[in-house]
Amino acid sequence: MYTLKQTPMFRNWFKDIKDPLAKMILMVKYIEQSERGMLDEWKFVGSGIYEMRANISEGYRIYFAQGEGRLYLLTGSNCKTSQQEDIEKAKLLWSEYQQLNKQIKKYRGSNE
Repeated sequence: MYTLKQTPMFRNWFKDIKDPLAKMILMVKYIEQSERGMLDEWKFVGSGIYEMRANISEGYRIYFAQGEGRLYLLTGSNCKTSQQEDIEKAKLLWSEYQQLNKQIKKYRGSNE
């Protein structure tokens, strides 16, 4: 089981999906099952980032990272031509999150 965290970029991407059937399948088969630890059709793409492929409609992809019992949904895509750019965005988001998290832990540690 994971605690699911979604970035604003992921939420905006998901909200903008026009195909209602694809949206429902993504929610049930990929997002809700991921929360239960049932990750489907994924591969490691580097720097702590994984790509989950959803073979529906336009070929959706969800980019995520794992850490501390959490699954972080970073961004998504439904366009093969922007795949490398989307992976780089996910890597940047994850790197920024990790740096911020380190700063927060350091701050909390110095104020106890």
